[in-house]
Amino acid sequence: MARQWGHGDTVPAADLNTVSTELTALRDAVKDAEIVACVPDKYGTGNKYWFVHRYRWLHFKSTGQLKNAGATQQASLTPVNDTYTSMDLHSINWLAYGDFYQVVGCDMASEEDTP
Repeated sequence: MARQWGHGDTVPAADLNTVSTELTALRDAVKDAEIVACVPDKYGTGNKYWFVHRYRWLHFKSTGQLKNAGATQQASLTPVNDTYTSMDLHSINWLAYGDFYQVVGCDMASEEDTP
């Protein structure tokens, strides 16, 4: 992870190269995901939503799957009724804060800090 600087720190070229490497890795992970500015934390179109994990709760509507960025790990999303369902993302052991992940198949998905 790139170093964080404070006010007045000097930034050597080697540290800037680390930041560049991190940004390149982030761009490779994001690929061509569309950022929708009017809906916070939602990236993508149709029934495929991309998130950077920031909040504890996932609100979703309809059946779908939660997958890591590489789609190598997944969890089923099953609503309890026809309206919106909340899922505690702490229950997903492979999902850490800051991870890039996708929700596929749901009519709506949103990360929130309240259940």
